[in-house]
Amino acid sequence: MEGSDFDEAEQIMGSEDDNYTQLPELETASYEQVDISMCSPQGLSGSQTLKFKGFVHQISVLVLIDSGSTHSFIHPSIVHINNIPTVPSLPMIVTTSSGSKLLSDLKCQPLTFELQSHQFKGEFRILEVQGYDLILGMDWVAQVGPLVIDCVKGTVQLKHGQQDIVLQVQSEVAEVKLCHGEVCLSSEQKKGSDVIFAQLFETYVDADQLTSNFSDQLATLHPKLQAVVSNYSSVFTDPSSLPPIRSTDHQIPLKSETIPVNIRPYRFSHFQKPEIEKIVEELLSSGYIRASTSPFASPILLVKKKDQTWRLCVDYRKLNDLTIKNKFPIPIIDDLLDELHGAQFFSKIDFKSGYHQIRMFDKDIHKTAFRTHTGHYEFTVMPFGLTNAPATFPALMNSIFQPHLRKFILVYFDDILVYSKTLEDHAQHLSVTLQLLKENQLFAKLSKCALGTEKVEYLGHIITAEGVSTDPCKVQAMTTWPVPKTIKQLRGFLGLTGYYRKFVRNYGMISKPLTDLLKKDAFKWTADAQQAFQTLKSAMATAPVLALPNFHKPFVLETDASQVGIGAVLMQERRPLAYFSNGLSPKNQGLSTYEKELLALVSAVTKWKHYLMGDTFVIRTDHISLKHLLEQRVNTAMQHKSLSKLLGYYTIEYKKGASNVVADALSRREGYLTADSSSSELCVVSEITPQWVSELVSSYENDAWIQGLKQKLQEEDVTTHHLSEHQGLLRYKGRLCVGNAHQWRDKLFHEFHSSNLGGHSGALVTYKRMKTLFYWPSMREFIMEHIRTCEVCQVTKPEHVPPAGFLQPLPIPQEAWNSIGMDFITGLPKSEGREVLLVVVDRLTKYAHFLPLPHPYTVASVAQVFLDNIYKLRGLPVSIVSDRDPIFTSQFWKELMHKLGVQLNMSTSYHPQTDGQVERVNQRVEAYLRSMVFQQQKKWVKWVPLAEYWYNTNFHSSLQTTPFKALYGYDPPMLALGSAPRSSVESINDMLRVRQQMLFNLKSQLVKAQERMKKFADLKRCERTFNKGDWVYLKLQPYRQLSVSGIQHSKLNPKYFGPYEIIEKVGQVVYKLNLPPSSSVHNVVHVSQLKARVGSDQAVAPTLPLMGPTQPIVTEPAAILARRVVKRHNAPMPQILVQRNNQPPEEATWEDYYSIKRRFPNTILEDKDVFKG
Repeated sequence: MEGSDFDEAEQIMGSEDDNYTQLPELETASYEQVDISMCSPQGLSGSQTLKFKGFVHQISVLVLIDSGSTHSFIHPSIVHINNIPTVPSLPMIVTTSSGSKLLSDLKCQPLTFELQSHQFKGEFRILEVQGYDLILGMDWVAQVGPLVIDCVKGTVQLKHGQQDIVLQVQSEVAEVKLCHGEVCLSSEQKKGSDVIFAQLFETYVDADQLTSNFSDQLATLHPKLQAVVSNYSSVFTDPSSLPPIRSTDHQIPLKSETIPVNIRPYRFSHFQKPEIEKIVEELLSSGYIRASTSPFASPILLVKKKDQTWRLCVDYRKLNDLTIKNKFPIPIIDDLLDELHGAQFFSKIDFKSGYHQIRMFDKDIHKTAFRTHTGHYEFTVMPFGLTNAPATFPALMNSIFQPHLRKFILVYFDDILVYSKTLEDHAQHLSVTLQLLKENQLFAKLSKCALGTEKVEYLGHIITAEGVSTDPCKVQAMTTWPVPKTIKQLRGFLGLTGYYRKFVRNYGMISKPLTDLLKKDAFKWTADAQQAFQTLKSAMATAPVLALPNFHKPFVLETDASQVGIGAVLMQERRPLAYFSNGLSPKNQGLSTYEKELLALVSAVTKWKHYLMGDTFVIRTDHISLKHLLEQRVNTAMQHKSLSKLLGYYTIEYKKGASNVVADALSRREGYLTADSSSSELCVVSEITPQWVSELVSSYENDAWIQGLKQKLQEEDVTTHHLSEHQGLLRYKGRLCVGNAHQWRDKLFHEFHSSNLGGHSGALVTYKRMKTLFYWPSMREFIMEHIRTCEVCQVTKPEHVPPAGFLQPLPIPQEAWNSIGMDFITGLPKSEGREVLLVVVDRLTKYAHFLPLPHPYTVASVAQVFLDNIYKLRGLPVSIVSDRDPIFTSQFWKELMHKLGVQLNMSTSYHPQTDGQVERVNQRVEAYLRSMVFQQQKKWVKWVPLAEYWYNTNFHSSLQTTPFKALYGYDPPMLALGSAPRSSVESINDMLRVRQQMLFNLKSQLVKAQERMKKFADLKRCERTFNKGDWVYLKLQPYRQLSVSGIQHSKLNPKYFGPYEIIEKVGQVVYKLNLPPSSSVHNVVHVSQLKARVGSDQAVAPTLPLMGPTQPIVTEPAAILARRVVKRHNAPMPQILVQRNNQPPEEATWEDYYSIKRRFPNTILEDKDVFKG
């Protein structure tokens, strides 16, 4: 199909590097003086250009006969692809028209090449000439005798031996452009001193521009096919009208509720507008487009074609997004090629503007509308760029050729291949095909068709009667591929070579160093990668011809496995059909030999099950135990898993390793044979030796410990020291010895600990895993030290040690209510408009006040409650201890307390134990209220005064009395006994003395209590100290800290963040950190939240996931996602699904509607409602 998307995709596969070597100024005295000239650029687009398509060792080449050249030349890429031997020759200078010079100092031995099924020989000098692969000069012309050139018919007649041969000039000629401007031979150049050679490159032009007619092209076909093609000459003409209406006309089904696509047009430069007008005029005259009034409008693009002309394309991306996709089944290329067994003659048919031979469905024409600066148009035929276009064309082909598919016709999108076993059958098959095309008014382009050939290029493969091979053009693209500089370039190379992997032995093993570079952060071009890159290119250049499968004959599957890979080959009649190989993962490398061989067998059967199912096939293996696989007792999980995949009827044959050459070579490399392989029954031919094995052996040379072991191995009995050596590898008790080279031990540690295999396991697990394969002294200590300094382990794993920092009790106040603690109890049910309880505790007497508050409460309201209830009764305290609640950290609260002369002492970050006294009071009050009102929870406010009296009159273990008595000096009245009170001056004095003694005893009891608490608390803690300048990790506790409570997926978040530097030691267990300025975490932190950083590797911990000053914490509703009504106490209760600010929808919660409305009186909930149900 002309200009199809598939042709565009192939442009990159056949691209060549246009850079040429420019030599420095050369002395010409020592070089051969040769006259050479090329045909003048004028007239090269006519039939005078003697250009032909030929083959060198089955590689397609472009050949030019140039009678003005004294010598013949060959491009170095052809020499490289075919591994043609070269020899030095007398140097020759080739001067380009720009003055740069090319040196030709090599030539190849007499080379055989093919022109139109005729074999020729010639001697060629190697020159990097652009545009042609072979230049046949006068030295070759002299061998074949005089040339008779017919410029009208475009033929060349010459002698070949005793036979007269007529060669047909290539029907598609090249429009030649100079790469260095015009060719001009300066008169200052010395005659005969240099070779004057104009480097040219070509771009193909449309065959309609040629003077050659249909009869000239028909003359190149086999006589038995000429009559067939002549009868259907109308198929090879240009369409004279629009295509007929068919059932497969292209439709554009759109998704429901889709509005018309209307995209503003792109702007074009002044010189491009005439091109647009010209193309639109041509499309209008052909009827392919028409004027439109459609509401649809897509913009256009101009794309430059190979011949430097422009193609108009419409940008249908927006329309494609709204189109329901047609999931037409795409044929598997290998399945198509499998049908060609036995075929000897082939015809490939290429359509002329294939997309334009399909009409648009009448009701969908308006959807194709596009705009230009000249007007609004729409397509009547299927345009390029529609998402379902690639599905419409094969649907038409299948409907036309359905009775003949897989019999003598193959269809892959717009590529049609007719295949036959004899020439007579092929003439009949081709006639049927052309008749169907004629009946359905489909037109082909004869100049792009290959009719009645014995070798054809189809879907990137060269197909002959012998089998299928790689396309030389694609091979050339692979062998000339530059060294990848990015992952994208590497993916392109592996994608191109992977398309032909079945042709290459050991493809999986060869490419493994390259595929490893595709892992995250692993792209680093090494010597191993370069070697694999070059090896893969060489393997592609020497890929064999694979036989085509015959489904009437049995298949043979040969498999083998080694320590590092598995391999298999599918064969018929001793000819390979396909190769398969894979490297073993570290996990599978630990399998037994039996399990590896079974894995190779199962993998190969799974890979080629579409060949093997439905008939009996043979499996050959060099592992004799597998021969009895069907008779063995199934004991292992590997056997259970494998036998279920071995479907079909098969027999397993034992084949000695020496005979199992092909499969064995796929899984091994040379240089890894055992010492006794020559006498072993299960001998092998070769093994694949991993690169690291040779590197490990090389590291032994300068290692004193390894050399000492080798000396010991030579001097002592093997049974006493458990040492052995095989192919340079030293083993201790079967484990590979690793020398003192740090890079090797670090590399192994990374593989067994930091990789996905290791999973950052602990010291014991990592040691147990490594010791099964490797050995060196003090391996356990090495692993423990490296795990201790592992950056990832430090930030992601919790510490299994007692909390750090011994208990540091706060100083005991000197007077009652000099120092108080404050905290809130939230989450209480609404009772008399109150939902929060403010708890205020005197730190000396433990006396407490409980003050109910409405929600939401503000800093101002809390301050007013404090002044009304605490200040008026107890006066101003000297200090207040609290947590880091937003109320206590607000600027208003700080400023108010500063004005009143009250010192604020807040808890350190993530260490609420600082305010432990109030936390304990909260627990006791909650327990009291829960016990009293659990059946009538909304009446808890009425119980707060009783709860306060209950708490203050309860015995306190640290006081050894009640808070009431500690404050007032006497026991609280519990029961009214009716006795009259007595009062005297002496009694008042006694009361004062008792109160003074009470305060003294109270402080003594508190000191004892603190010492007792410290003693038992420190039993569960460990001492940890840091110095200024130390670097530490910081532990976050999102469930305690509002500023990080919105973090998602906390299960997978790191345990620690940082590291951060300690800038000051504030107290015995409190440190100040140098946190980022945007952090909303307080930088004074308790030692229990810190962990020392070990090692100096690059930090891997993320930054603090906290909100900066530009992202304040907001909990008010952002949106209402849904509504519902639930029953509560037999009454309907409306609820809303609330999404809060800075939260994703999945974290929305159901809330009582009226509760949210009271909590956020300034928020209009109706404006937040996005629920449409």
